[in-house]
Amino acid sequence: MRGASILALLALLALLLGWLEIDVAHALAQPTRWHWAAIHGHRMYYAERGSGPTLVLLHGGGDSGEHSFERQLDAFSQQHRIIAPDQVGQGHTPDVTGPLSYTSMAQDTATLLTSLKLKRVDIVGFSDGGILALMLAIRHPELVRRLVISGVNVTPEGLTPEQLQGLRDAQIAKPRTVDENLPGCG
Repeated sequence: MRGASILALLALLALLLGWLEIDVAHALAQPTRWHWAAIHGHRMYYAERGSGPTLVLLHGGGDSGEHSFERQLDAFSQQHRIIAPDQVGQGHTPDVTGPLSYTSMAQDTATLLTSLKLKRVDIVGFSDGGILALMLAIRHPELVRRLVISGVNVTPEGLTPEQLQGLRDAQIAKPRTVDENLPGCG
């Protein structure tokens, strides 16, 4: 709840400073369209709304794009085409077998953007969505123009050595051969 309040406050500040204008009647008239996309053998649910440059909204852990940004959708969709995916096992996207990882969620999001033929999008990421936004910018810079992130864990303070190792093991696929370790050099 605290994160949603912060995002609402940031949108209000932008309105008050004149950085953002809202035509409320037009915003309320814009419907949100919901879609499924086939991504890596599973279905991924995403919302689409508005027109203009694309703004991707990445939700916090255990939430959905629809809920995490419910107070910003009207304002943001006035000048942007909003794409708000629900990550695996969250929102309307069904769970898949196997562990949930930031790496797989970031790759799912990159694949979704590519399948929608999107490049150089602006991304707003909250909490886990902010982590995904940073990963997308690092691993797929061709897809990302600008980032706004909030509530991101940037240091592992408070985690035990076992928890840190578990995160490392889940995020980094260990190469089994030299070719896997040095792709494109074989």
